[in-house]
Amino acid sequence: MAGNLHYILYSIGLVIAISILLIVIKTKSYKRVYIISLIIAIPIFIHCQTYFWSVSFNSYVKSYLFSSESYSCEYEDELKDITILLPDRTVIQAKEDACSPFYTTYVGESDFQSFYERELTRLKYSGLIQHYYFIQEGIIRQKDRSEFFVELASGTNIVISHRSMEDTNLLAITYVRLN
Repeated sequence: MAGNLHYILYSIGLVIAISILLIVIKTKSYKRVYIISLIIAIPIFIHCQTYFWSVSFNSYVKSYLFSSESYSCEYEDELKDITILLPDRTVIQAKEDACSPFYTTYVGESDFQSFYERELTRLKYSGLIQHYYFIQEGIIRQKDRSEFFVELASGTNIVISHRSMEDTNLLAITYVRLN
């Protein structure tokens, strides 16, 4: 399931709407219009249902139409002034207003690295972060995973990690508090 319980209602509404449309066309006795309506309605219905119920297709479509532009968190005092830009075609996988760190992205590891090299350099020169460093897979790190460790002025860290999957990639931004 694509994660939204409202999709059940959307699916039922779509079935009802298509049924009413086809019944109205059928009662008017326009056979050619009825066939053309079927030819158009069935693929639209299939694409809508695929969007509603396939997580990967849902994320793929959202990456073009509704991609997330930046990460910001207003619930943490230290992060209120920091906005971290996200690569193109990145889609949030939770609530927008909850400082959610989980994203699906369609950028590869090298594009991830070059994008955040530029972005973190910009944040460093603007004084929002102290320094950062990059760790690619190694002995300790998991395979197909790379991370940027960002140190804020207070000494707390933000970890921006990229993990390669089969058809998409995961992007996570984690705030690590000092104890």
